[in-house]
Amino acid sequence: MSFAKPLFVLLSAVAWPLVGLAGHPQGGNSSRLATFQDAGNYYFALSVQADPAGDYPLASAYEVVVLVDTSATQTGPVRLESLEVARELARSLPAGASVALLACDVETVDLSDGLIHPSEGEWDAAMARLKKRVPLGTTDLAGALRAAAAQFSDRVAQRTVVYIGDGVNRSNLLTKSQHRQLVDELIAAKVTVSSLAIGPIVDLASLAAIANQTGGIMLSRDEIQESTQAIGHHLALSTTLPVIWVSDTPLPTALSSHFPQRFPPLRVDRDTVVVGESAAPIEVDSLTLAGSTAAQSAVELSWKLTPEASNPDLGFLTAVVAEARRDGGVSLPALGSSGLRAMSYMLADNATAMVKAGQFALKSGDLESAQRIAKEALKQDPNNAEAAALLEAAKRVAESQSATVPAGKFTQTAAGTAGNVVPQDPAAAPALDSPQRQSPPPTPSLLDDTLNAGDLLSDQLARDRARAQAIETEVRQSIRNASERMRLDPSSATEVVLGLKLLLERIDNFTDTEPALRAQLRSLVSSELEVAASNEARFNERVSQSEAIRAQADQATRLLREINRNDEGLKQLVEQFNFLMAEQRYLEASKDVAPVISQMSPGTALDNVARV
Repeated sequence: MSFAKPLFVLLSAVAWPLVGLAGHPQGGNSSRLATFQDAGNYYFALSVQADPAGDYPLASAYEVVVLVDTSATQTGPVRLESLEVARELARSLPAGASVALLACDVETVDLSDGLIHPSEGEWDAAMARLKKRVPLGTTDLAGALRAAAAQFSDRVAQRTVVYIGDGVNRSNLLTKSQHRQLVDELIAAKVTVSSLAIGPIVDLASLAAIANQTGGIMLSRDEIQESTQAIGHHLALSTTLPVIWVSDTPLPTALSSHFPQRFPPLRVDRDTVVVGESAAPIEVDSLTLAGSTAAQSAVELSWKLTPEASNPDLGFLTAVVAEARRDGGVSLPALGSSGLRAMSYMLADNATAMVKAGQFALKSGDLESAQRIAKEALKQDPNNAEAAALLEAAKRVAESQSATVPAGKFTQTAAGTAGNVVPQDPAAAPALDSPQRQSPPPTPSLLDDTLNAGDLLSDQLARDRARAQAIETEVRQSIRNASERMRLDPSSATEVVLGLKLLLERIDNFTDTEPALRAQLRSLVSSELEVAASNEARFNERVSQSEAIRAQADQATRLLREINRNDEGLKQLVEQFNFLMAEQRYLEASKDVAPVISQMSPGTALDNVARV
């Protein structure tokens, strides 16, 4: 969905702080109903949270699947911290909990052979296998989540998948219907998905949307100062908190048009948010939701609601609701109030970027585009003063252009037609040093400010072009270096192939460059990768042939040595046989030496002599 923007990655509000989950305030079920009115439409954001001190039926068993991303981006410090978090998570689970360890990239691999007890040696063995796994390829996140969900047993237990990775899905991309089907499968199995977003580039929006739909939490490593041990402990503790799965009960009429359309699960450590629209003023005083916990026990929660007055700061709800309506809110990343607040920041940033583009369009004379961009920016951020100024400036320029009559011989003057201009009396004209001629300097107009602001966009475009050139130069130089390295050292083909694959990953991460440039660079790297892979195959074949020849030579050498050893031994036996015969020790020669000679050279003349 369109919320998955790079700007969203910069927001820390969706990442939950590591606060103690014990000792929550005794405030009961909390709620808030904020509203925004716009042109006869009424928008709302409803926040509800289960009582942290409530007495909910707890699960008798806990099953946790730890899903660790091992794609090419999970290297270096990222990989080390992921391993530490996974290790601490398993250690912090309650006694009797079962845990499984899976690694995912292009394919998902079960490293623990199903659910095991984390205190046993099997978990250490699974972690050792994970540590040996080389980070390569991209991630099929949908396939990984399905594989993780298949690990759970049929017994009654609280089921949680904890994903550790960047959340960037570049393999097996899903359509809207496929994404909805995946979410439906997880909800039907009552599988909660929580995550730790870690990596050079993370997709917080996708991870937040999945956590929102399944009643999970999301942590962002970039926004957490605590240690990996604290993160692992926090994730483990979150898997034991009750999750209330809301049944499909209708909401009050004023709140019936809400998104997500399926009310998300409730937690005690964060609130749950739905947004929506109503054609009439929102009048509702209470809300009751029915659901069940992992213990399969029915739960009913009630809240008193008081609709707040229309708040202009919530104008972004118009854009949020419009976007959520496209897929019923399945991909809505509003993970609690903090997530919704983060979306407002993102939309404000998008509006600011639009204003810069609109200012450039206005400066270029494209008034229609400038007005259209300004209107779209105001939809995303109604309080954006620069967008309002841009729209007003574009309208003023359009009006001034439509009111201007082209100059020519048919142009009318104040005193008559052209050619009959009435001269001005020199005496009536003010002197050069007259105060009337010394008018104050004009103050900058709104239009001037807006036009001047377009220079900022021009500078930004110039910087973008310079960065694109630098990226292209770097990629081409990397390709030349790879080719030269393979020419000088054919044995480095495997390392070159790995380096080119990582270079492809980097190119895909250049999301702020032109798609055409990325496609061109991908084509160049892919071509070089094919050459490198071919060289690698030829080198491996030559190595295999050399090893086979060396093995044959070694075998021949061993045979010759064996023959020489046998000949030398046979010579000594013959000399011993002759000595015994010369000493007339016939019985000793026939019983002790002759059988050995016959065994070493059967059917030979020596064998026949020894037998006589």
